[in-house]
Amino acid sequence: MSDTDKDEGDDFEALFMRHSQPLLSKERTHSRLTAERRAARTPKQRENLKEPRKMVNFRANAETRALIMHLAKHLTGGDRTALMHLALAELARTAPPIGGARQ
Repeated sequence: MSDTDKDEGDDFEALFMRHSQPLLSKERTHSRLTAERRAARTPKQRENLKEPRKMVNFRANAETRALIMHLAKHLTGGDRTALMHLALAELARTAPPIGGARQ
């Protein structure tokens, strides 16, 4: 092996360390993969980007379910999610601010 072969190998290794972060670090790999996934989206997929829905489940007896359905039909045309938004907004108006003193 000649000195030029060894020098070329050293240059190759130095190439990967030129940046502030190594080229194969986890952070750079993750950000590159994220950018590639974003670039690979079709126009229709880009249009449909929205915050993922989070489900909230709770146990309710038959009376409570009937009351929810009745109120949803009366106040929101049957949309239970909209009913929950209305109810939470109403409760939030009477509650102290988040992080504030409790009564």
